[in-house]
Amino acid sequence: MNLIKLFFLPVLLLFSPFVPGQLSAQEKVAVYSIEDTFTLALQSHPRILSAERQIFKSRLLSDKARSEILPRLNIYGFYQRADDDIEYKNVEIEADEQSGVDFSLAQPLFNAKYFPLKEQALGKIDRSMEAYYQIIQDTLYQVAETYYQILQAEELVRNAEEYEKLATEKLHVAEIKFNAGNVTEDVKIRSELSIVKAKGNLLEAQNQLLLAKDILKSRVGIKEADFAVQSPPELFPPHEEFSILFDRALELRSDYRMALHDVDFAKSDIKLAKAKFYPSLEGTVDYYLYNDPAYDEDSNYLLAAVRLKIPLYDGGLRFTELKEKSENLQQADLALMEIKDAIKIEVKEALLNIESYGSLLENSRKQVELAKKTYEITNTRFSYGAATGLELDQSITTLNVVKTDLINSTFEYQMELLNLHKVVGNFVQEKLKFE
Repeated sequence: MNLIKLFFLPVLLLFSPFVPGQLSAQEKVAVYSIEDTFTLALQSHPRILSAERQIFKSRLLSDKARSEILPRLNIYGFYQRADDDIEYKNVEIEADEQSGVDFSLAQPLFNAKYFPLKEQALGKIDRSMEAYYQIIQDTLYQVAETYYQILQAEELVRNAEEYEKLATEKLHVAEIKFNAGNVTEDVKIRSELSIVKAKGNLLEAQNQLLLAKDILKSRVGIKEADFAVQSPPELFPPHEEFSILFDRALELRSDYRMALHDVDFAKSDIKLAKAKFYPSLEGTVDYYLYNDPAYDEDSNYLLAAVRLKIPLYDGGLRFTELKEKSENLQQADLALMEIKDAIKIEVKEALLNIESYGSLLENSRKQVELAKKTYEITNTRFSYGAATGLELDQSITTLNVVKTDLINSTFEYQMELLNLHKVVGNFVQEKLKFE
């Protein structure tokens, strides 16, 4: 566990502690860290709360299993009256009304169903815990994904503002040159078109930011009309090989552990089906009370007995159930093999995506550097009349495009790293606790 935390928990352990809803001194806007949003989701998300209730429900199964060996106490009452008199040796006997009560205590002495039922109850508690962990991880991953989308949208807004600023500066220079008669009117018109395009990009980025914030608010229950987020520490690719990560995924993945529990359930179902072939033994104590006992009865008496029940024939139901449970076990084994193969593919795909996006990110950084130099050179040449307005427009547009690509590649790369945490099964690992 220490190795896991050292390797995969920068998502949580390196996040700076921040009080949810803390107000910025300048903007007076509530600022949430990603850890804050995780905490809010754990407290309010319906799926997580429902999974918690399922754990409480599963804990009742042990009590149900224990009831198979606990004593049972019942009270039976009766009332009887004959419609006609009773004829006995040519003598009519007037039938009397009779009522009574039976206090019955039954204690199971041997019941073969108890042990597989107890085994199943404990297994279902563990499985419900794994389901709870899986829901937490899936839900918090969605929260993190939205959180990063907000950060990405904020970067796109800043880039769009920079694009608009460059286009405005270019228009200002073009107007001066046009008024001086150094350029034609089409240069000025293209500059105005660039500003219109920049404003469109800015509006699109702003709307994307508003949508991402609305989604996060709905997922974690943020009440403020507006809020800000802070950038978490940058994530880095792992150093472990595929085989190590795959083995770790089999150890940590809750869906794989649930599949293991399903196999165990199928085995205990077979034991339960076989238990129906065994005899059962029960001790009983009955205490009878009559208000008007017959001549061969006492007004009250105690009766104790030991009852042995041996199942002989039930139309083949037990054999059919045993075959059905055996088929269920084979299906559970196949499902376990399927999810194991799926995990192997997911881990391998995540590693390949990290490699691909890492290369794409490095390429985008180089393109931005080159585009910046190209813009600076072209802008200087345009100021002295050595470059056309079209060339400057192209350099500004190219710079905007490559910077947009860099922003998208940066966050896509971070999400792929986050996805690796998820497929390995240790995303927000310390959140997977239940008391």
